[in-house]
Amino acid sequence: MFFFLVVQILPWLTLTTCDDIGDTRRIIGGHLIRIEEAPYMALYRPVNKSFHCGASVVSDQFLVTAAHCVDKSIHGEMIVTVGTDRALSGGENYQIEEVVKHPQYGHGNFFDYDIAVIKLKNKLQFSDRVQPIKMAEPGLVIDDTAQLRTIGFGMTETNYNSNELLGTDMHYIPNNICRAVTQDSIITDRMLCAGQKNKSVCYGDSGGPAVYGDKLVGVTSGSDIPICNSYSVFARVSSLRGFVDDVIASH
Repeated sequence: MFFFLVVQILPWLTLTTCDDIGDTRRIIGGHLIRIEEAPYMALYRPVNKSFHCGASVVSDQFLVTAAHCVDKSIHGEMIVTVGTDRALSGGENYQIEEVVKHPQYGHGNFFDYDIAVIKLKNKLQFSDRVQPIKMAEPGLVIDDTAQLRTIGFGMTETNYNSNELLGTDMHYIPNNICRAVTQDSIITDRMLCAGQKNKSVCYGDSGGPAVYGDKLVGVTSGSDIPICNSYSVFARVSSLRGFVDDVIASH
């Protein structure tokens, strides 16, 4: 599934948009990375297909993804693949025991609380290609000048799906600026924004990670707004950490 919330930049913030993008999925300004550089990266996908959404390993049996990724999927038909930087080959497949969406997802603002936890039937075998990432703690403050790294297998500027893992570094955008750009209240405290000219998750990988330092701070969130080179919006992990911790503790 490829749906993302991206916020159009107003004319006075001039970012170039893409022409004739149609229904494409892109990671703008991305570069190839090896799975050893992001061993927490995983694919949440149908058994018989190469890709559906991204996810992040947070423990030996749990992963975090976007709620809209799992909203209509049947997890008996889904698996998790870890340990590969190729969408079409390699890695280890794991069956899913349970998927838990945030209970407030889908009520009112569709993009709010866009987070879910995946529990695997068997524990992951950690290696240099499979490792958990630390989650942002509640109340984590991100510096206004920070760079966030986003990772995934989305389409590139050439309109072709990337079989190889891509990463891009984007400026963190404080919520007050992101709200001013949208001119409405769609950006809540459970979201964070990032982006800059020629770099964005424009139909990149739903559910994929946004990383600040060595911590997972965002989960790529979604809508079907087809705008390139604009702000990307993520579920803010620090604000939703309590939900993730509760699911892990109770399962």
